[in-house]
Amino acid sequence: MPSTPPENMYLPLREKAFATTAQDLHLDLPSGSISVYGVIIEWNMGNQVATIVTFITGDASLYMKSGMMMIGGIAHEPIRKYVAEMHTQAQEAVAQAKPQTEINFPPVGSATFWLLTNKGKFAHTENVRQLAQVKDAWHRLFDRANLVISFFRQQSEKSSQEESAKIVFTKDMIEQIRIDVSCDGQSAISMLLHKDGTLNRQGDGNIPANRKTATAKTDGKLFRDLVNALDEKIFEHAGSYDFKEKKGMPVIYRVVFLGAKPNLRAFEFRLGSESEVENSGLYAYLDRFVMKAVKGSEEWWQQVGK
Repeated sequence: MPSTPPENMYLPLREKAFATTAQDLHLDLPSGSISVYGVIIEWNMGNQVATIVTFITGDASLYMKSGMMMIGGIAHEPIRKYVAEMHTQAQEAVAQAKPQTEINFPPVGSATFWLLTNKGKFAHTENVRQLAQVKDAWHRLFDRANLVISFFRQQSEKSSQEESAKIVFTKDMIEQIRIDVSCDGQSAISMLLHKDGTLNRQGDGNIPANRKTATAKTDGKLFRDLVNALDEKIFEHAGSYDFKEKKGMPVIYRVVFLGAKPNLRAFEFRLGSESEVENSGLYAYLDRFVMKAVKGSEEWWQQVGK
């Protein structure tokens, strides 16, 4: 599913998505009322732009401006379900969107919802932070788009893990550590620590999300301390864990240890903000690991962050 072409095909693929017509999809839409056949959501995260492309046929693709792309979503039942829900919400929301012909990227921190219809293109732009606060059709659309992204990401990591599972993963192989915690659709904290000392952090773990971001080359001590403290036995238990009892707001907790491709070990936990968790389990162990990373970077983040 995931692929990284030798040349960056982002702009041509994006252009093709916006140019797709109902006729291209062999759809026979009613001529009287407005009918949505395509939903394209573009999310400008500052250092990256994600373009999620879906059509009423059930297909979905994810294009990243950096060049990575994930296609073929129609082959997966969960994505077909998410896409169907997106198009139901889009049909409800189209009356709130405005006709638009000029296709521009949204401002940093915002998402633009493009609705392709039998009456032309309609668009609506929202600040991502505001999206989480108002539970309207745009919030529900964005929520489903995030589920599509998450599914693509899981499939990508599953494929990589299947390849790397043949290799014994040890902590001296770790080159990067990625930490992502989201709550109720908002990124609470995101960190990327590199073996060479490069450190990136956004957020403080709280909701509403703190957008302060810091990126800099450090002495690498935090990375080394975190790796040295790891118990390698946890790598045997890498995978996705879905808590049955999700009390409170939905939380997605991800920690990924990356070595030279395709070597990685990824952990994902889906739970509720008020779920009861054992203090001795795998989640608790990684939660303490994340807290150590947050605490170890706090003073630096406060000083450098913008």
